[in-house]
Amino acid sequence: MEDEEIVADQVAYYRARAPSYDEWWQRCGAYDKGPEMAAEWDRQLDQVEEALRAFSVSGSVLELAGGTGWWTERLAQTADHLTVVASSPEVLEINRIRTARADVEYEVADLFAWVPRSSYDVVFFSFWLSHVPRQRCAAFWSMVR
Repeated sequence: MEDEEIVADQVAYYRARAPSYDEWWQRCGAYDKGPEMAAEWDRQLDQVEEALRAFSVSGSVLELAGGTGWWTERLAQTADHLTVVASSPEVLEINRIRTARADVEYEVADLFAWVPRSSYDVVFFSFWLSHVPRQRCAAFWSMVR
């Protein structure tokens, strides 16, 4: 499969799953794999959250592939300005409702074609990095830089 087809499939996948994505994230409903798995997932999320808290994000922050806003909520607590970019308007609408901050800027864009209008003090993304096709890694890191 060519990387353009992979990216198109990813965009379609997240747009279609937007209404149920949080069930996966919260490990409930069809995604409930029992208390042990839930405890391990929560432990891992706590580690990431603690690292984010210790980092003490501030200044102008860019979140790539912000999804439904689980990390956006945390970033918005300390960022002076927060911009969230994702390819799915459906997930960004959930993010907007969850974060409930009028001062967060949202942008629907293809992250592989998107060009930042300014520089940022911090660029944050979580599990999205695994979605970057190998052929696009150099260009992606160049954009981040």
